[in-house]
Amino acid sequence: MRLVLDHVVHAVRDAHQARHTFMHQFPLATSEGGRHEAWGTYNTLAHLGPVYVEWAAVFDSDLAAGNEFGRWLLYDLARGEGVSQLALRTSALDAVADTWREAGLPFVGPVRGRRVRPDGLELTWRLLFPAREAGANFPLPFLIEWGPRPQESIAADSTGSTASGQQRNGSHGADQERGNAPFADGDLRLTRMHALVQSPARTSERLSQYYGPFLPLPERRGEAVVWDVGGVSLCLWPAESGPRARSAEVLSTRGERVVAVNLARTASAASASSGEGGQSLCPSPVEKGHLLHGLWVSIVPQSASKS
Repeated sequence: MRLVLDHVVHAVRDAHQARHTFMHQFPLATSEGGRHEAWGTYNTLAHLGPVYVEWAAVFDSDLAAGNEFGRWLLYDLARGEGVSQLALRTSALDAVADTWREAGLPFVGPVRGRRVRPDGLELTWRLLFPAREAGANFPLPFLIEWGPRPQESIAADSTGSTASGQQRNGSHGADQERGNAPFADGDLRLTRMHALVQSPARTSERLSQYYGPFLPLPERRGEAVVWDVGGVSLCLWPAESGPRARSAEVLSTRGERVVAVNLARTASAASASSGEGGQSLCPSPVEKGHLLHGLWVSIVPQSASKS
């Protein structure tokens, strides 16, 4: 059974504004997403190769409070914008649920979801959530299993060949002020995610309980514990590895979670994701990186990816 990173849920106040904020800085292929009518949430999307970022927001707090996805989105937004959760894709959701049940691990689901794209195509899926610990502990990834024709549906949503509301931002045109993204449209890939946690060992133990049978063993790289989640590295950094004042502020306001991501050009993405982690956890504004809606985003230069 193979699990891979499907998407990153980025909790934001306004998903349309977040989409345009990111497009202003990076050459991303994006789409309007849609509304989860029964959940009180909606999204816009950015496509990074086989992985996508979901800018998720709430349009009805009462509806959102009545489901697992919306409940945690509200909880996270109450503490500020930023990455909320990670989703791993599987084609054997029931088998994973059986494994967790036999191991005595608490979970929620399967939960059915649907939304209608702007072109009228309905997307369906099922979700499985590990029981989330109260407080500020790192939220374990949840699982998603797409309904019929997932690849065709996702591919169309990514390329915009059939979907309306698609925007592709190659040269940025009048929106480009800094000229800091000289890549062809669609060339960017997500290579690393950096999470700030109190104890990488403890967080890894929790990850192993649920996902140990389905993911490669983690590696220790310096201060970080690194998990390979389907070609993307999840780096768990101890709180003291970042600037102390900033780390304390992040943990007190947002709790343990992904705080920074690295993107790379397509040609260098594989080497960038497999290389030794040496980037700053939270690059400052004077370094290569942008703080966008509570998330540090930086480009891994081609020369650095070869090291």
